[in-house]
Amino acid sequence: MLAAFLAVSIRSGGEKFRWFGHKVEVESVRVGEKADSVKHVAGRIEGGAKKTIRTAEGIVNGIRKK
Repeated sequence: MLAAFLAVSIRSGGEKFRWFGHKVEVESVRVGEKADSVKHVAGRIEGGAKKTIRTAEGIVNGIRKK
């Protein structure tokens, strides 16, 4: 099966390999964009969590002082 695919690909001038390489390149760009989006959202979540922790610590410290 693989040998037949290679034979047909080579006979067609390697067009199928170039097509596959192009598809991989396009998908890698899409994956990179999604990774950047996830990184941005994760940063926002982390910032919100830190703010919540600081607020909680402030409340606890306020209660302890009473």
